[in-house]
Amino acid sequence: MIGGIRWAGSVQVKQFANNLPSYHENIKKRIEDLRVGQGTTLDKVRTEFDKVVGDVNTNTPASEQAAKPVPVTVEGGRFSSGMWQLSPMLRPLLESRSRIFLITMLVMFMLLERDELRNRVIRLLGYGA
Repeated sequence: MIGGIRWAGSVQVKQFANNLPSYHENIKKRIEDLRVGQGTTLDKVRTEFDKVVGDVNTNTPASEQAAKPVPVTVEGGRFSSGMWQLSPMLRPLLESRSRIFLITMLVMFMLLERDELRNRVIRLLGYGA
């Protein structure tokens, strides 16, 4: 079933790729038709939108229009010195130890609650599985 879906998808992608030049010309023609159409509803909406945007731009103060971003510098805090800076050789050792500890705790809790875990898996998969 998955193979059939993949095959159908690949056929659709190939057809789309083959027809892409005709789509390009069709879309280009439609956009040109929209640009040429003076007095159409779309043209009226566009001109009204431009008027509203122009009114909003003229009403905003110059200080807001010319606001420049403020540079942010990061300086060392309370964790930047002393024992919080681990040596490059010590960091991988602590990472591996912490992962081993977390995995051990997970396995312990799974073993302590194995009946509840088994019941949850059965409920998820169903009784017929």
